[in-house]
Amino acid sequence: GGPGGPGGAARVVGWAGDGAPVVLRWGGTPTEAIEAVVGRPVRVAAAGEKVASPGMLDRHYAPRTPMRLVDRLSSVDPAEFGGRAVGRVSLRGDREQDPAFGVVEALSPTGDLVEAAANLFGALHRLDAAGLDVIVAEAVPEVGLGRAINDRLRRASWAEAGG
Repeated sequence: GGPGGPGGAARVVGWAGDGAPVVLRWGGTPTEAIEAVVGRPVRVAAAGEKVASPGMLDRHYAPRTPMRLVDRLSSVDPAEFGGRAVGRVSLRGDREQDPAFGVVEALSPTGDLVEAAANLFGALHRLDAAGLDVIVAEAVPEVGLGRAINDRLRRASWAEAGG
């Protein structure tokens, strides 16, 4: 329950068979800080590469309520939900206020990615408890800690049954 620590969940780094450091799970520690400690570039595990790390299941962190991840809220047509109860989670809740979204969770009103990461799981828990039919999540900028936030949002998303 409640906010996570600074940067959200921990980044997990392992070692490949050739001894190269590999990001197994995105998290709050910047890549540059890890590279400074290990003294060499860190690569990201390739798609489909088997990784031994918590939080890497395809549907990890998922709420019970169906959730759809979109690049921009403006790409969502509220009519497609046909009167169902829809909530949303986005970086800043002050943008694109739309009555189609009954419950709105802002991860960070100022757009701070550290604050957003710390608030992510609490926001998903509140939306899941709100009795919604669908949650729409807007991706955050894919930079720095935004990569970890989007990774968690992708893992929490799942297609709605029946479209």
